[in-house]
Amino acid sequence: MIEASIRKLRDNAWLAPALTGLGFLLYTIQSGIYTYILTSFVDEGGYLYIGYLYARGILRPFQDYGPPRWYPPLAYLFLGQIEKWFGESLLTGRFFSILCGIGMLIALWLIARRVGGKWWGVAILWSVILTPVAVQIYSLALSQALVACLLAWCLFFVLAEKRRLWQIVTGSVLAGLTIMTRQNLLPLIPLLIAYVFWQHGKKAGWWSLAGCLFPLIVIHVIYWPNILQLWAVWLPARWTPFLNAYRFPVAELLAGNSPTPSAIWLSLLQGFRFHYFSLVGFLVCACLWPRRGEWKSRADQRAAYFLGTLFLVLALLHAWATISTSNQVATCTFCFTPYLSFFDLTALLLVVVTFPSWRRTLSKVAQGIIVLFIVLLSAGLGYAGFDRFGPWLMGIPFPAITRGLDPRHWIPFITLWDILSNKFHQDYWASRVTVSIAAAAILGILLVGLVAVWHKELTKGKRLNGYSFGSLLLVIGLIQGVWLSPLMSGSYHQSGICLANIPANNQKIAQQLTQAIPSGSRILWEANTVVPLLYAPGISIYIPPIYAVFTFRVGGDPQQLAKYGLWNDALASQWRQDAGFIVTESTWYQPYQPGGDIDSTKYNVFQTVPTDPCDPHSYLLVYERKP
Repeated sequence: MIEASIRKLRDNAWLAPALTGLGFLLYTIQSGIYTYILTSFVDEGGYLYIGYLYARGILRPFQDYGPPRWYPPLAYLFLGQIEKWFGESLLTGRFFSILCGIGMLIALWLIARRVGGKWWGVAILWSVILTPVAVQIYSLALSQALVACLLAWCLFFVLAEKRRLWQIVTGSVLAGLTIMTRQNLLPLIPLLIAYVFWQHGKKAGWWSLAGCLFPLIVIHVIYWPNILQLWAVWLPARWTPFLNAYRFPVAELLAGNSPTPSAIWLSLLQGFRFHYFSLVGFLVCACLWPRRGEWKSRADQRAAYFLGTLFLVLALLHAWATISTSNQVATCTFCFTPYLSFFDLTALLLVVVTFPSWRRTLSKVAQGIIVLFIVLLSAGLGYAGFDRFGPWLMGIPFPAITRGLDPRHWIPFITLWDILSNKFHQDYWASRVTVSIAAAAILGILLVGLVAVWHKELTKGKRLNGYSFGSLLLVIGLIQGVWLSPLMSGSYHQSGICLANIPANNQKIAQQLTQAIPSGSRILWEANTVVPLLYAPGISIYIPPIYAVFTFRVGGDPQQLAKYGLWNDALASQWRQDAGFIVTESTWYQPYQPGGDIDSTKYNVFQTVPTDPCDPHSYLLVYERKP
C-alpha cells in the first residue's frame, strides 16, 4: 500500500515541477528576508568598501599602502563594479549575492536532473533550502555566494559524459575565475584537469588546462609582482622561499587568539549542525561507497571520485585553517561553517552521483562502527546546539512526584534545572552543554533502536531489497536532516539576526556622520565595520583598519606594516594625532583599545543610533578635535 502510494507520487507529472518552483520561490523569499534582518560585520564592510575604492579608481588591487592583500582581486572587483553600476549600499551587495545564490541553485538543479533525474533535482534544491544558515551566508555581501555560483556552473559544464569541447573550456575558465575570487579553492584546478583527462580524454584535458590557467595568467600579469603576496600569505615559507620578499612583516597577531580545544570541537561540530546534508551526506557516501564492478556507470564512478576527493581535500584544508595558529592572517576559530559554504555543494552532488550504486550489505563490524558513529554524531550535534537546546531542555516542566524541593510548599511542576541547581548545585552555563549532549545521545540511541525494529519487520516481509541494518540506518540518518537541519538552525555568527531594517539603519548612521563630519575630512575609523561609509563618500579614512582587529599587529615596523595594509599601536597613535575626527565603537575590542585611551577632554563627542538596533549599547562614538 505504502509502496504503491510512493510510486504514484513519483510518477506524477506535475508534482516535481511544482516542488521545484516552490523551492526556488521559498529560497528567494528566505534570502530577501535575511537581506534586511542580518546584522553586518567586518567582512561585508571589507568586501564592499574596498570594492568601491577599486571600482572608483581611488585604489588599485595589490598596491603598496593599500588594503591587506588577502584575497584575489575578483573578490572585490565583482562587488565593487556592481556597487558602481547600481549605487553604493549594503542592499546592492546583498541583492547581488541573492542572484548568485539563485544562479548556484539553477546549476545544481540542472546537474542533478542530468545525473539522477527530476526527483534528484528536487532533492538537491530542497537540501539547500532546508539549511537556513547556508541561505543566510549566501544572502550576505560576501564572496561565498559568488564562489559557489562560479563553482556550480563550472561543474555544470564539465561533469558527466558527452560534454562538448566548448563546454569543457567554459567550465575550466570558470574554475580559473573561481580561484581568482578565492584562492583557498586552489585544489579545484589540478583535480578538475585530472578528471577531464580521465573522463573526456587527452584533447579535452589539454584544453581544460589552458582554460583553467588563462584567467590566472591574465590576472597575474595585470597585477605583477605584488599579486605574489596572495600566495605568500598561505603557502608555507619552507616550501616557497622565493616568496619571502612578499610575506607580511614580522609581527605578532593580537594576543588571545589561540583557540581552546573545546572551541575547536565546537567549531567543527557546528559544521555538521549547519551543513548537515553536506557533511553527513559525504560520510554516508564514504560508508556505502560502491564496490568495484557495482557502479551504475563508469561516468558516475569517475565523477564520484572527483567530487569526493575535491570535497575531502577542501574540507580538511579549511578545517586546518580554522584551528591552526600558524597562519599569517588571523585565527578564525568559528569560520569552519562559512568556509564550507564555498564548496559544500560538491558533497550534495556526490550523494546524487553515488546513490544508485550504494552498497546495501555491510559486515557486522562495519555495522557496529556505524551504530557508534550515529550515537557519537548525535552527541556531537547536541554539543554544537547546546546554546539552542540546553536552556529549552532544562526549562521543560514536568509533574513533581514529591511535595517539591521545599517540603513546606507543594509544587505541581518542576524543571530539570530545579533539580540540577537545588539538589546537585550545578552551574547553569555548564549544565546547558551536559544536558544537550546527553539528550542528543539518548535520541541517537533511540534512533538506532527504532531502525533495528523496523529493519527486522521489513526483513520478515521481504520488502527491504537487500539492505542490511547498517545501510538502512545510514540512509535514515541522512533523510532525518529534512526536519533536523532546520530545527538546528540559528545564526552562524553572534547577534547575527535582528528583526529590524539593517540596511536602512546603516544609512541612518551615515547621515548622522555626514552631518557631523565635513566632506573631505580625514578620520581614523576604529569600528568593526565600514558599511556606513558606503553612504558617505565624502569621508576619507586610513586604510589599514578597514578589517579592524584582523589587520592589527603587536609590535613590528610601522611603515612596513602600513605598506602591507596592516597597523599597530604606533600607527594608531600617529593617526590619532593627525586625524581631525576619530570614530570608534562602544564595544570596540574590549578590553583592548588601539592607540591607548582617548582623552575625551580634547574632543567634542557625540554618539550615533545603535549599529545593532537590537542592542541599544552598540553605537558609534564620533570624536571631533577641539580647536
